[in-house]
Amino acid sequence: MEKKILEKAYRLFDWKDDPKTRSGKERYVKALAKFKSLLGHPWFQDIPKEVQILDLCGGMGIGGVALAKTLQERGYSPRLTLLDIRGDAIKEAEKFSTEEGVTCRCIAGDALEAYSLGRFDIVLLYGAPLPHFDAWMFPRLLASASEATKDNGILVIEEMDRVYFIFTKGFKDFLVESMEEGRFVVSVHKEYDHLRDVYRRFGVDLISGESVEIELTFRSIATIASFVWMFYEQVDIVGGDDLIHLIIGKKPRRKIMPRDLKELPSFYTKR
Repeated sequence: MEKKILEKAYRLFDWKDDPKTRSGKERYVKALAKFKSLLGHPWFQDIPKEVQILDLCGGMGIGGVALAKTLQERGYSPRLTLLDIRGDAIKEAEKFSTEEGVTCRCIAGDALEAYSLGRFDIVLLYGAPLPHFDAWMFPRLLASASEATKDNGILVIEEMDRVYFIFTKGFKDFLVESMEEGRFVVSVHKEYDHLRDVYRRFGVDLISGESVEIELTFRSIATIASFVWMFYEQVDIVGGDDLIHLIIGKKPRRKIMPRDLKELPSFYTKR
């Protein structure tokens, strides 16, 4: 999805990305608790003291800062690199990490090219970035993430089972996204692209008139984990609250490289 569209969408929808808001603060507190628990997993027992973290699609920093903060409290000296395509989010992440006492190198860039930054002990995808990658971009994202992971490194993905949610709660053609003082945001289903597995929705703030069209791809936890398994030798799923889980991969296979997926199928590029 284009940078300008993403920036607009994150301004419009309440996706709990901003740590200054009440919902963002609550999400940060939950992230701290999740990582405190996750660090007890056996795979994290041999990470180096000067652990290098790459937070992909890191937004305003909630996930990456929470992980680095938790590691600091355990006596580690984390070096956090946060990458996001949204320039406005990067600026906020710089402020937030400083406020939390976390040293962070914040970079505006494409997650599909993250491997160019080098290799890291932990690669993190936290929050809700995966729906922004369609069925053909998702393997490219994992190829980039795995190439950015050290040989004994770990990938951590936080996601919810969106397919199960839709089947049990129902897909809403019309949905109230946010209703608070000065904002009344709704979204409407527009169409489905079956060749890319993309749902297009139109969102609008009925008060300000600001609107945006977004593309989203929904996946189950098992589907995400099975794709991770193609790129990492070991995979585990750590149960979370409600439908949200942590999917972790260890030891990248390096069998499918980012360059192998550069050239997309012809039908895709003609669209």
